[in-house]
Amino acid sequence: MRHDAPYLVKRLGHPIGRPEQPKRVIVEYHAYSLEDAVKWAVYEQRRSANPPEFRSWMCGSQRWIERRHQPATR
Repeated sequence: MRHDAPYLVKRLGHPIGRPEQPKRVIVEYHAYSLEDAVKWAVYEQRRSANPPEFRSWMCGSQRWIERRHQPATR
């Protein structure tokens, strides 16, 4: 996948270092169309569904789509 795709699917990742540090933003997927970006985000959301006991430490369930060079409003 080339890195000049117009849409990015992003998610929150685990903090680096100590637990009190902020979560980091990870680019998961580069999409060439909004439809592909939505399909990827929905697919990954369903695939990463875990039992409730693991959700307390997992941060990867929050995904959003941004157009390159135009941050999404959160």
